[in-house]
Amino acid sequence: MVVWISMMEGDTLEAARKGSETLPDPRIRFFFDPIQQSGQAIAASLGNPREVAWDVYLFYPPDSVWEGRIPPGPEMYMHQLSDSWADQGRLFQDLELGKELHREMSIRIDRYKVGKVKE
Repeated sequence: MVVWISMMEGDTLEAARKGSETLPDPRIRFFFDPIQQSGQAIAASLGNPREVAWDVYLFYPPDSVWEGRIPPGPEMYMHQLSDSWADQGRLFQDLELGKELHREMSIRIDRYKVGKVKE
């Protein structure tokens, strides 16, 4: 799931639609959140109920279920936020972010035996 959150000028539904074209995977579902509701809920699940999480990458086990207003805490997450509320030990940028995302996805694909598209 990818949620595009309106945080900056230019963060529009049209921009989100265009950005979703960069991830052409039938398993991914795309959403647009113009009022930051999902970002507030995710920040709350990370222990920061007064913040908005964006530019975050969350990893959940396959059986995770979001019930109620706050999602479950992720198994692992990383972000691109320099905000003081965000755990700076999970901050990754540019190529380092790509490497860490790939590493974490590989771990989960192997652990949960998921990742292949059914034909």
